Amino acid sequence: ELLGASKLEQCICKGGTRSLPGGLCASCSEGMICEEGSSEILIKAGYYSVSDLDIFRCFGNAKRCVGGRPGETCAVGRKGIACAECLDGWAAQSNGECKPCAGGNLVPVVLIGLAGLALLILVYYLIDKQDYAKQGQATLLFAMTLGLLITLMQQLSIVSLFALEWPEPLRSCMRVMSVFMLDMEALEISCITGTGSAVGNFFAKLMIIIVWFALLGVVHCAFVTILHQRKFKERMASLICGVGTVFLVTYISIVSTVIGPLRCLSNPNGRRTVHEYQSVICFEKGEHASMVAIGLIAMLAPLFFLAWSCTVIWQLPAKMRQGDALYLRKYAFLFARFRPGVFWYALIHIARSLIFAVSSIIPSIVCQIMMTQLFLCTSSVLVSLLFPWRVRFANVLDITMTVAITMLLSTSAFFVEGESLESIAWIGSVILVGLLATAFPVLGFSAYKHFTRAAHKPFSHFICHHKAGAGSFARLLKMCLCQGGRVDKRVFIDSDDLTDLELIFDYVGSQSDRLVILCSKDIFSRPWCMGEMCFAMRNVVQTVRVIFPDFSPPSTEFIDAYDQYVPDVVCLASRGLGVADV
Repeated sequence: ELLGASKLEQCICKGGTRSLPGGLCASCSEGMICEEGSSEILIKAGYYSVSDLDIFRCFGNAKRCVGGRPGETCAVGRKGIACAECLDGWAAQSNGECKPCAGGNLVPVVLIGLAGLALLILVYYLIDKQDYAKQGQATLLFAMTLGLLITLMQQLSIVSLFALEWPEPLRSCMRVMSVFMLDMEALEISCITGTGSAVGNFFAKLMIIIVWFALLGVVHCAFVTILHQRKFKERMASLICGVGTVFLVTYISIVSTVIGPLRCLSNPNGRRTVHEYQSVICFEKGEHASMVAIGLIAMLAPLFFLAWSCTVIWQLPAKMRQGDALYLRKYAFLFARFRPGVFWYALIHIARSLIFAVSSIIPSIVCQIMMTQLFLCTSSVLVSLLFPWRVRFANVLDITMTVAITMLLSTSAFFVEGESLESIAWIGSVILVGLLATAFPVLGFSAYKHFTRAAHKPFSHFICHHKAGAGSFARLLKMCLCQGGRVDKRVFIDSDDLTDLELIFDYVGSQSDRLVILCSKDIFSRPWCMGEMCFAMRNVVQTVRVIFPDFSPPSTEFIDAYDQYVPDVVCLASRGLGVADV
């Protein structure tokens, strides 16, 4: 527009708009450069277009899209949608360009391959030679720490897949973590395959996983042939444990690789491209359909591993009752790291890895971050409650790592762009409602238990006794009360029913109909026994005394100087009982 213009040719579109036929103007879309008075539309750096209306965003390393005229936006040696592919026989560089492959391009692949083979040999050797009788806490802690560290790196590699514009130095750190997702550009695998196509890279990733496990089979055959006189049947446990260990440790990477074609990102033109293969348009072309089909078939392997682990853990109690130690050795990758009482926690660990990997295919970046944080927080709570790791410090390390990556995810929210504030508000509202929905039922249940506790006490008798003076009699008394239907409830004795010392006085005051005091010689010198009597008196619990021959009532001097005769009575102060109460 031009104030006072007398000719149509003098009317131009403002900056940020482009001209349309008929003298109309329209807003330029994301990625366009529309200067005032210019009829030419340019493309911003970090975007790709072959026409002035079909704009794709170059996610990841945006340097590969240099901008300029439509159709001329790719860096040197780049081609395809979003400049995502290198020319055949060329390798990607950190500056976004591609250069012809040279002999040195094979060095990283060869070194990583040799390192992987050495790692497989080391893992198999340790499994083949493991002896649980010789494993100390230090050895277990080393193995657990190594496993947790590898898991953390894989989790960080998943975070690196989120559609975020990380600033330096975080961007470089995330670039390093992408190696765990078998980043084909970082590995320069196109110099081996001869093509930089998306489909070729996806097949190469799957082949690396297959070759990885095939090499483990070769290592097993070599060990059995050289060291065990070809006793393949007897050494099958080592192979199963080795395959399970490698699968479990790399579970996140495997799942993330096979579901890669489902990880789609939105572009300014409304179309979606695959995150790791941005030259592929989601659900539009045959190549994406074939990649998805192959990925879903490959996904059966991680799901089979999860189902197989469930079966193994389900059968463990029966196998242990049979004394089958070979079963425990064969599936040590599931059981060796966790305490016997929570051996099933291996399933929680696998499920957490599966959910963490799958979260990366959620379309909304906000939902990705929120869902990942939710499961990480749930995992921290479970570890805090159960302490499942066999070595205590490993539990602390697991919680610390989980908290650290949760904080990183919280930081990543500052780099989210283009998300609807309405969707974020809805997520926050759901969380708030969930908190309230959790709190009110707990309040109602607590109130119900409080007002009905007199009618629903689980114990008919609470036996208060000094173990050294009346322990055997307390056991005999419980047996007599329970036999012949003399009582219709349970009889409390601490060696059978006490699971938490903090609840001992609640058992007396709120959960028992009557207190039975076995009055032996030293009953009044035991602070905890005196605490039980005090709480019974405060809660008006019926009390019965059983007098032993060696018992004598306390003297006035003993009562007046009780804290001197029994100095340990101060331990009751934290429960609200002073010396005067006793």
